[in-house]
Amino acid sequence: MACDLTIGRAIGCKDAVSGLKAIYFADHGSLGAITYDGTKTDEITTFASDTATWFKYDLKGVSTFEQKMTSSRENGTTFAEQTLNVTLNKTDVLTNKELKLLIYGRPHVVVETNAGDFMIAGLEYGCEILDGNANVGGALGDFNGYTLVISGQEKIWANYITTSLTDALTSGSTISSSQITP
Repeated sequence: MACDLTIGRAIGCKDAVSGLKAIYFADHGSLGAITYDGTKTDEITTFASDTATWFKYDLKGVSTFEQKMTSSRENGTTFAEQTLNVTLNKTDVLTNKELKLLIYGRPHVVVETNAGDFMIAGLEYGCEILDGNANVGGALGDFNGYTLVISGQEKIWANYITTSLTDALTSGSTISSSQITP
């Protein structure tokens, strides 16, 4: 049976860090065929399509990525809820326009962590912006910016992406050179 366990897990060192460094958006359906590592079926080595253009959003602060697996004994189903809570500082007209397009679409989202890991949310079904707020506080020191709740539902947790693919992703060959500086 495919559900048989294969390995245990020890307690590791206390060298982990958390937080998100950046997120990258690409239009849903633009990735082409996907190749997985032969020994790690949850790790992606290549996207076949050269037509995917990724748009990078730098992050700093309180943005988070959470994944929750839900199983139903009664229905015999399991799925992963992938949730990004994103904070973007400073409101501006260009960001308003781009966020509107994101809210209308169902993009694929690559998450870059402060630990240097890359994962893709919404790989098969895409992600949706469930909640988007533009906030301007009342006092000079209050928050001015956007908060987004981005959600995807997939069959499994977000796939990790191999170093060779993340090198190609971050080298700029598939990243739009356009970035808003609010």
